[in-house]
Amino acid sequence: YRQKTRHLAVGRFYKPAHKWLLGLYGATNLLFYLSLLPLLFFPLTMPLAAGFFMFKILNQAIVMHRVKRIIAEPISFWDFPVLDFVHCILIFAFAIPARFSRRVTWM
Repeated sequence: YRQKTRHLAVGRFYKPAHKWLLGLYGATNLLFYLSLLPLLFFPLTMPLAAGFFMFKILNQAIVMHRVKRIIAEPISFWDFPVLDFVHCILIFAFAIPARFSRRVTWM
């Protein structure tokens, strides 16, 4: 927890372009899941929601397949949906305290 909070707290020293890209990534990930939820409640849009979700997971799987060859770590295809959703929640849970953290300690 402390390490992630520390990394997020020093984000104010990042270059503006990097801040924007990291914010865009987090915002689009959150908006994806928030927009997916209403689609699941209507029978006509369920296939559309499933298609969007599978497209996102497939793209991540392609990227992670290349990464896992480089780092030589086994990553299961079925880990992607769970880890992606958990990451989306945790990044915002850690970002709120980090935003108000003034003191950054490295040890």
